[in-house]
Amino acid sequence: MAITASDLEVELVAATEVSVQQAGDITVPGRKFLDILRALPEKASVSVSVEAEKVVIKAGRADLV
Repeated sequence: MAITASDLEVELVAATEVSVQQAGDITVPGRKFLDILRALPEKASVSVSVEAEKVVIKAGRADLV
């Protein structure tokens, strides 16, 4: 997975190995996405999917839409 963030002056790119069931591209609000991921327990198993034009983040028993 590659994540690219920009504030129109500075661009940051990060990449990591992930399991992918269906390849694709999506744009999400970076601050909100980061805040949600930071709130999860360390080493939580996280899945991110798109369902009915919404991003669904799942970690353990929690579903965050």
